[in-house]
Amino acid sequence: MQVQINDNSVQFTNLDKVFWPEEGYTKLDVLNYYTQVAPFLLPHLRDRPMVMVRYPNGITGHHFYQKECPDYAPDWVRTISLEHSGGKRIHYCLCNNLETLLWLVNQGAIELHPWLSRYQSDNYPDFLVFDLDPDPPSAFPDTIPLALVLKEALAEFDLQGFVKTSGATGLHLYVPIMPQYPYSVITQAAGFLASLVAEAYPRQATVERMVRNRGGRVYLDYLQNGRGKTLASVYCLRPIPGGPVSMPVTWEELTQTKVNLDPTYFTLKTAPSQLQQRGDLFAPVLSIKQRIDRLIKAAGVK
Repeated sequence: MQVQINDNSVQFTNLDKVFWPEEGYTKLDVLNYYTQVAPFLLPHLRDRPMVMVRYPNGITGHHFYQKECPDYAPDWVRTISLEHSGGKRIHYCLCNNLETLLWLVNQGAIELHPWLSRYQSDNYPDFLVFDLDPDPPSAFPDTIPLALVLKEALAEFDLQGFVKTSGATGLHLYVPIMPQYPYSVITQAAGFLASLVAEAYPRQATVERMVRNRGGRVYLDYLQNGRGKTLASVYCLRPIPGGPVSMPVTWEELTQTKVNLDPTYFTLKTAPSQLQQRGDLFAPVLSIKQRIDRLIKAAGVK
């Protein structure tokens, strides 16, 4: 089926293919979801190299990460060529409009992972991030107090963070910053804060990379700040039962539990209407640009 979107023609295929077997959600449902949230999602993807996680046969089928834009992509899909270590170049898709977004989704890209930097300054991220990932028996509720501790630690450096559910079992904390330091510096600064929290709460938190050594604690993953590392985008669907969505929440909601923050609360079916009511709580991460000089100095980063 060919559909005209803006000035471009997009071909959609296998719309009745079931992507979520238990719920019966089809590719058409996924396309409808991304169409509804596109006005909120696209600003967070604009000009950022895109890593796609493709599930061509749904969430129970084979999946793979794809960085290189497919050679069969329409000529209206913008790409950017970036060099990696060893001189390898990758041509990343840029998802700046609705037609590109839906074309990617039609390829089975359930998850969309944008870089932490824009291509115009690809070595200089404008976010510092923490991925709070609970190791069983730790679970989602165990991430909340640690996110609040990180919030207070950031405040010591006059920094403001914004939080969203990962859409799986944890939380993602974003700190919008000025894109003036390279990824290596940002990673060290984030590692400094994460280590402080893990040292202060050794029973609850860890920065241990090896899964077998995490001891059922919440992993404060700061290494996602590396160049080319990514997190699932805000408003992104996650390929697990229930069709959950990565959604922003307020700090008040974390502390007062005004909403049910179970990861399944925000789903493919419920998130669009919730987003219309709540608005884009993550919009400030695109406009606030904070200096992190004091944090870098405290971390002893050279």
